[in-house]
Amino acid sequence: MKPWFEKESNVIPFPSPKAKVIQLPNVQSYPDFLTGVKDLHNRKERGEISQDSHDKLYTDLIHRFMKKESFETPWFLREAPVDDVISDLEKIGFNDVKKHSGKTVYVYSPNPDRQRAMNKILSVFKGSTKELTGKSSIGYVKHPNGTNIVVKPAGKQGVDSAGLRNEQHLIQKINQFVKEVGPLDITFVGDNKKSITAKGVTEARGAGTDTKGRKKSDVNLVSKDQLIPVSIKSRTADYWESADTLFGPLADKIITNLLKKDLVTLTPIEAFRKKDNKQKVRISPEVAMKLSKSQVLDVVFGSDILAQGGGIVKESFEDEHYVLKANNLTVTADTVIKDVEDIPERMQPYLHIRNAHDRNRGLYPGTKVQAAYYRRVQNALIVDQKMNVVQLSKKQRAKG
Repeated sequence: MKPWFEKESNVIPFPSPKAKVIQLPNVQSYPDFLTGVKDLHNRKERGEISQDSHDKLYTDLIHRFMKKESFETPWFLREAPVDDVISDLEKIGFNDVKKHSGKTVYVYSPNPDRQRAMNKILSVFKGSTKELTGKSSIGYVKHPNGTNIVVKPAGKQGVDSAGLRNEQHLIQKINQFVKEVGPLDITFVGDNKKSITAKGVTEARGAGTDTKGRKKSDVNLVSKDQLIPVSIKSRTADYWESADTLFGPLADKIITNLLKKDLVTLTPIEAFRKKDNKQKVRISPEVAMKLSKSQVLDVVFGSDILAQGGGIVKESFEDEHYVLKANNLTVTADTVIKDVEDIPERMQPYLHIRNAHDRNRGLYPGTKVQAAYYRRVQNALIVDQKMNVVQLSKKQRAKG
């Protein structure tokens, strides 16, 4: 007699799976990094793998193909150096910003507004975190690229404080002096020995957001029926303007040309443009092109500065920059520019192509185009107007 557990009628069959079990991908099976990135992205979109699984597998993928990278802060989060963080802070309204070290930036704000300033920085720089160690009594902001942003109390100077925007500071001081002594003859004097004079000024007005027709003015000086436009650049500024629209198509041509010559590389990153699912890239090295005179006139002076007898004034204003004698007001500055020939070498305008993983522009999403100062691009790969290389990047030169 057979025991009961050998009787077929008593054998309980193992249940069949309701759905096919999906096996997790093996990163060792991918022939290259790009194939792996695309496959992991598609699997996540189809719901075959979770976000946590995707993140772990992507880290393993980096580990296999890019062993020199840091997994906690990969290159697409380490793109912007301290100087770029300073530039971005200025764009959102912080004009008293100083580079403290290679990894730390100080932002000066009136003491009652420090927490509000920190919250603004945290909200604008996605992925940043608030740290509560001893760099500041209210903590500091850790930028995604590793830069420490410390909000310091600004010292009070009369009715003004160092945390006010440059143009606001200038406008308030001029209007204050007009109220005290009447119409002013104002002269901006630069350390570069250049100057701009506006006579009989009765008011200083902010130009606001009026940039139609490529206007560049930040402050308009009112003299009788005339407006004298002045463009203000902070002392720490390194860029003339963001130029994705103005120079984007030209930048794409430059990148394509240099790719054919094997002078730049494009590395895919784990980010995709939403409208067409095009994968973003990282360019190496950064690329620059010196602008032509006509391009410089557009980028620096726009349609209003030269046409209306104005100029460019570069300074982060404080009370010490104003000297009033009778009805003559002298405003001292780092640099004053009223013609192309006045632009110092360090501020010469260049088209600058760099990495920015949040950018969706053109043929090469993940790259950003700006009109930058020469001092910002001096270590980049530089081409002339005909796209001939005139300087290899610092790293390329080091390799010989």
